[in-house]
Amino acid sequence: GDPQAVATYDLFAEMVGLMCRELTLHFMPLEGLYLAGSVGRSIADRIDRFSTGLLSQPFMRHIPENTPIFLIRDDMAALQGCLAALS
Repeated sequence: GDPQAVATYDLFAEMVGLMCRELTLHFMPLEGLYLAGSVGRSIADRIDRFSTGLLSQPFMRHIPENTPIFLIRDDMAALQGCLAALS
C-alpha cells in the first residue's frame, strides 16, 4: 500500500519491458520471448506497465508488437531442460 513502493514496482515492470524491447530488436525472436523465474512472475500482475515499456518507441514497433511473450511459471523448467540435454 506504500505509494513509493507501488511507483517503484511500476517503474521496474516498465524497465523490464524496455529491456525486452531491446532484446526483440537485437535478436528478433520470431518464435517468442520466454520470461522465467522471479522476474517474470513479478511483472505478471503489472503487464500493462510492462507493455508500456515494450511498445514505448514508434521506431520499428511492429517487431516487439508481433513477438509473442511467454511466462514460464515452473521453477524447475531450467533443471528439466538441463536434464533433457544430458539424456
